[in-house]
Amino acid sequence: MSISLKKLGVLGAIAAVLVLFAVVRPGVSTPPAEADITGSGGISAIPSAAPGIPGLINQQIPALIPASGPGNEAIITVFIDGFGPEGTLGSDGIHPPWLLNCKEDVSLLTATDRCRVTFEVQALDLATGDLVATGARFLANGGATLQCADDSPCDVDGLNNGVIAVKMRGGGKNEVLQVTATDETGDARNVQVITTQTMQVLPPVLEPSPLDIPALDDVALVSYSCVPTNNIGRSVFSGNVVDTLEDFWLSVYGPSIYMAVGGGNTGHVVIDPETQLPVLLDMTSDNPFFRCGGDTDSLVDDTIAFQTNMGILSVDSAQVIEAGPLVYPFIAGDCDEGDSITVADGGIFEGPALNDNQIKETCDLDAAPNGVVNYMIVRSADATGVATINGQQGANAASTLSAQLDFVGVVTLALDLSGIPNTVSVLAGGAAIPIEIVVLSTQAGTGPGPVAGLTVSCVTDPANAAFALLPQTDTTDASGVAAMGLIPTGIPGTKFTITCSIVGHPEVAPVSKEVTVVLPGQENLETVDLVQGCNPVSSTWPDGTTAAAAAEKVDPAEALNALWKFDPVSGSWQGFDPAAPAGVSNLASIDFLDVVFICVSDAATWSRVAIS
Repeated sequence: MSISLKKLGVLGAIAAVLVLFAVVRPGVSTPPAEADITGSGGISAIPSAAPGIPGLINQQIPALIPASGPGNEAIITVFIDGFGPEGTLGSDGIHPPWLLNCKEDVSLLTATDRCRVTFEVQALDLATGDLVATGARFLANGGATLQCADDSPCDVDGLNNGVIAVKMRGGGKNEVLQVTATDETGDARNVQVITTQTMQVLPPVLEPSPLDIPALDDVALVSYSCVPTNNIGRSVFSGNVVDTLEDFWLSVYGPSIYMAVGGGNTGHVVIDPETQLPVLLDMTSDNPFFRCGGDTDSLVDDTIAFQTNMGILSVDSAQVIEAGPLVYPFIAGDCDEGDSITVADGGIFEGPALNDNQIKETCDLDAAPNGVVNYMIVRSADATGVATINGQQGANAASTLSAQLDFVGVVTLALDLSGIPNTVSVLAGGAAIPIEIVVLSTQAGTGPGPVAGLTVSCVTDPANAAFALLPQTDTTDASGVAAMGLIPTGIPGTKFTITCSIVGHPEVAPVSKEVTVVLPGQENLETVDLVQGCNPVSSTWPDGTTAAAAAEKVDPAEALNALWKFDPVSGSWQGFDPAAPAGVSNLASIDFLDVVFICVSDAATWSRVAIS
C-alpha cells in the first residue's frame, strides 16, 4: 500500500473548497444518523455528483458510467454496522467502532470471520418495474453476484475498516442497474448505476416510474456517451490528481468534510510516525478515467451540446441538496439553462474554477471525466407530447445522437355532481333517494376517466338540512362512483347546498350543488326566470300538455298575461289567456320542445322538467 503526502494535500484542499461551496448555499442542520448498511448513506455508488454520505444522506443521483469501453467502471461501497459516530472507542474500550466490523470481540477479526456482504447486480425493466438479468459484472469474479469480506482482495478500499468497496463494469447497453448489498444479518440496501452506450433519456415517459431517483423528481436524466476511441485519460488542468475512479472515491470518503461531519472515518488518513504529518493511504487499484475528447488538445471536443424542442434543460433542481449541516452535490451554481446548452465531461474535483466555471466542467451530473456526460430536462408549462433531445460532441456533426422523452399530460382530478338531482320530494316512509358523486381524472390530450379507490366526503349547508345525507363518506368503485342517499324531511320549497370533496386531495376544490325540497310529482323541475314582457322559452313538458297546465307553472300566477305559440301549418299565432272567456283562447296544448312565448306583467318564474 502506497502513502502519498502530495495527494493528501491536494484532496484536503478540495475538501476545503467543498466547505466554502457549502456555506454559500443554505442548509438545514440535522443530527447525523448512524451510518450502517441500513442507515443513512449505508450504501453508495460512484462516480456521481450526489453519492451517499454515511451518517448524512442516502444516494441522490445514481452512479453514471459508460456502458462499455475503457473506464466503464463504478465503485459500490457499503458502510457496515459499527461504522459511525458512536464515539472515539468501540464497545471493547480499545478500538474505534469501525474497526470492530460486525463483531463485538476484536479477537474474531480474522480473514475468515470478518463481516461479509453479498452483492448482486440486475437490470431494472422500466416498463414493468421488474428486475431482470444483465451483462454487467463485478470485476473481482466476473459474475453478477459477489460475496466480499472487509479487507479481502475484492475490497478495493484495502483496509480493515468496516467499509467494503467493490468495482463493477457496465454490460454494454443503455440500462438502469440495481445493485443490492446484503450483510450477514440479512439487512439489505440497493443503489442504482446508469450505464449509457449511446444516448438515452430516463425515464423515457415522464409520469410515475419505477426509476426512483430522489434528485430527479418530475425531471428526466439526459445521458450521452462519447465514442470510446476518442477518449483518453488526460486532465484539463495541470497538476490535477483526480484522474482515476479511486481518486474520486478518496476525494469523497478520504479527507472529506462530509465524512467528518457525518462522524465516520474510513481510516485512509493516518499520521506518519516519523514526520507526524497526516498522509493518505491509497486504494488497492488505480483505474484512470477516460475523458470525452481526450484525444485532442481542443477543449471543444470535451463538450456536449444538448438541444430539445420541448421542455427546459437545467440542473437547478439538483444544485442544492441538504446533507445534514451541509449541502451538496458537486455541481456549480451557474450551469447553462434553456432549450440549448453546452456541458463538458468533468466535475468539481478537476479544477479551481468552481464558481467561475468558464468551461462548464462542474455541471456534469457524474462529476467525473469518464466519457459520459449527463444533464437534466424539466417539464415546461406547455410541455405535452414527445420531445426530441439531440446531443453532439464538439463540432462533429457526425456525432449527433437523439433520444425522446414523452411529456405525458399532467393528471388532475375532478368531481361530477350531475348524479345529485336539483329537486327531491318528501316521500312517505322516509325512503332514501339514491345519489351519485363521480370522481374523474383528466389528462392533457385524453378524455376524462373514472378513478376508483378514492374517498368522497359530502356535507350540507345549513348543517340541519331538511333531509338526511347517508352516508356522508363513501369510496369510489370501478366506475368512479361514490354512492349516498338523501331522505327529505323538510318543508317543500326549502333549499339546501350539498358540498363534496375528495379526502386527501386538497388540490381539488370542493364542488357544491343546490337542492330544493318539493312536493311529490314536482321532482326534477327547474325554474326559468321571466322578465316583464314576452319571454321565449322551450317547453320540456310531455307532448299534449294542456295550455292551462303549462300556465299553472307560472309563479306568481297573477303575473301571467298570456301564452303564445306560432303554428307553422296555419301560419298564425295561437294564444291562451287564463282570464279570457271560454272559447276565446285557441291554444289548446303544447308539445315537448315547443317554443312558447310567456307574457307576464312583472318578473316571475316558470317551472319545467329539468333535462340532464
